[in-house]
Formats: sequence, C-alpha cells, structure tokens
Amino acid sequence: MHPPPPPGRVPRAFTLFELLVVLAVLGILASILLPAIGNVQTKARQAAAQSNLRSIALAYNTFALGGSRVRSIGEGTWSAGATTAGTTGGWAQVLAEFAGLNNGTLYFVPSAPEVASMAAIPPVILDGEDRPTAAWSRNTANLSYEAAVGLPPGAPASLTPLAWTKGLQADGRWADDSPWGGAGGHIAFLDGHVTFYEDTEDQLTNPDTGGSATDVAAVVRAAGGGVVAP
Repeated sequence: MHPPPPPGRVPRAFTLFELLVVLAVLGILASILLPAIGNVQTKARQAAAQSNLRSIALAYNTFALGGSRVRSIGEGTWSAGATTAGTTGGWAQVLAEFAGLNNGTLYFVPSAPEVASMAAIPPVILDGEDRPTAAWSRNTANLSYEAAVGLPPGAPASLTPLAWTKGLQADGRWADDSPWGGAGGHIAFLDGHVTFYEDTEDQLTNPDTGGSATDVAAVVRAAGGGVVAP
C-alpha cells in the first residue's frame, strides 16, 4: 500500500485543461485505430470469401473433367441427374450432385445485408435423395454470386470468368447493394484462380479479340457462354 501523504499536503488533482487534453488524445487515437480495425476485419472477411469461391471453382473443374469428355453446366432448368441450370442455385445444385460440393455456406457472403438478415445460412444444398433442402430452397434468392453457363471446352481458362460476386454492372462497378457495398468483388476464373477487383474497368480480356474488356457478361458471351444469377 502507498503511504499516506505528509500531514498538510493534499494530492494534486488533474485540472480541467489536463482532462480535456487526455480526452482529445484518446479521441484522436480512436479515430485512427477504429477504421484500421474495421479494415482488417473487412479484409479477413474478403479473404474467407475468396477461399470459398476458389473451392467452388475447383469443384467446377472436378465436374468438368470428371466424365468421359469435358463437361460444362448448360443453361436450362435444373433437375436431379441433369447438368443444366437457370439460376445460381441450380448451378450450385449441379456441383453438389456431380462434384460433391454440398456445402451451402460457400455461396453466401455473411456480411451482405440480405444474408445477415437470414435466420441461418443453409449448411447443406442437397439431401440424401439429391433434392434441394428446404433451408437451401428458401434462401437461394440471397446467394452472393452469379455464374457462367454453357462454356465450351475450348474457352481460355485463365481469361474466362466462371463465377463472381453478384451486382457487377456493365460499366465494371459493383452496385451499392452488392455484397461488399459497392466497394468491389471477387471473380473466379475457369482455371481456378480468384481475384478481388475494386472495379473491372479495362481489367478483363475479351477472348475473341485479346483486347481489354470491362463487362463480365460480355466476356462470358464472347467465350461462348451465358450468365445465371440468383
């Protein structure tokens, strides 16, 4: 314990000015540290989403190379045993059935507002009889990605977008209501690599001409495919 102060000597208290200085310093530190912490958290969430999308792209390659010839997910209505899809949900169901990727959580960005409002992210896509689970079916409108269908076997793998964060507009910018709030998104390419873009203006490649491109849907169409969305 500290000894009591000498008789007649009163401990000096902080002045109002000193307290205001301390509070100002703490406010400055908070204004510096809080955005940095938020940025680290965002980067961590983006890294997790990138890893999930890479798993999806690798599963697609397992599916594409798993038959007697190179396959692609065609455009059309999904049904068990078929390899066609008209939505991202059906696209995921093809990979669940034919590539064993039955983890529904991979297709959702948890921080997206529509996902955050869900009661729970569905963990399983298809049940034991290759039917979509009830939880998955209820939430496919909230899936965080769009995807390419009908890609021909000869599509250039390193240049052809396979799946990407939804909300990517023709001008190369993500809409404000997209999963990352308009701040960018991921694109997984046919060869399995995944890149985060703030925007895609002149950052994609037209497979027909070899020139720069911006519109992801136009690039997919130039490669011979089409696009499905949630």
